[in-house]
Amino acid sequence: KGMCAQRRGVFVWGHRLSAVGLLTLDGMAASNVIKGSFTTEKFIHFLEHDVLPLCSPYPGPLSVLVMDNACIHHHGEVRNLFGMPVCVT
Repeated sequence: KGMCAQRRGVFVWGHRLSAVGLLTLDGMAASNVIKGSFTTEKFIHFLEHDVLPLCSPYPGPLSVLVMDNACIHHHGEVRNLFGMPVCVT
């Protein structure tokens, strides 16, 4: 009584899942959930098969992609998919 509860042990509930998605002004347009972590190859596969088919040239719908600073988002192969320079600020 009057003390914080403590329990020590390995904290693993199950498999680790990773998710990636394409969020548009109209809602989620594409998503993928995998066991484990996304690698550059898995992220490129998502872009090629789920994202790029939905995109259009600028200034059309879905012509601007915004990504955070995760290293897989800025890999040279990711930039090459778009066939143009990528503005990173």
